[in-house]
Amino acid sequence: MSDIQKFTCNICTRKFSRKYNLKIHIRSKHDHSDLNFSCYLCRKNFKNQATYLDHIDQHKEGLSFVLYKKAFDKTIIIYRKKLKDYFALNQIMNDLEDIQSLFQARLLQYPKFKINILIQVEYILKGNDNKTIEKEIFNIRSSNFIISKIISKKIMKKVISKHLIEIIEKEKEMNLSRSGWISNKLILIDITFHKINLLI
Repeated sequence: MSDIQKFTCNICTRKFSRKYNLKIHIRSKHDHSDLNFSCYLCRKNFKNQATYLDHIDQHKEGLSFVLYKKAFDKTIIIYRKKLKDYFALNQIMNDLEDIQSLFQARLLQYPKFKINILIQVEYILKGNDNKTIEKEIFNIRSSNFIISKIISKKIMKKVISKHLIEIIEKEKEMNLSRSGWISNKLILIDITFHKINLLI
């Protein structure tokens, strides 16, 4: 292996000849705590929502789940999918089979996970002239639940459906529509897999 390819960034696969350069790259490009929004496809960071949303809209990829993040020696893994042409939260039910396929693929690699589903939704507030005066992003998360190899496909589908419906119900409880906010579009869905210790 040449010196140029000696050190590779695990996040964006960029290669460096020195370990120090890789460390600086990760710190400057991927560890910005002050940057609130990070594109899950190209890992570009943004400070403001509007720029982030414009950037997300320009991506053509992301039609299925992509690996977004690994943590704690791969004990926690997050998959992300960009949602296109979904304007109401109940449309996430259209992704039930895709989510189930992802679960089944992960269960081939490890037998038991604690799962959490998060949906990112853009809401808009309109003025008297029906023009958008404000945009805001809200994250709506399911409660944690467990999946394992021993459950059937039919039961797994019911479990996923139950937690997607839970997210839809949580949105209703937020009462955003009463304050004038309406969901403009669904941006993404995150699914977090946390390996469960099999000895417990």
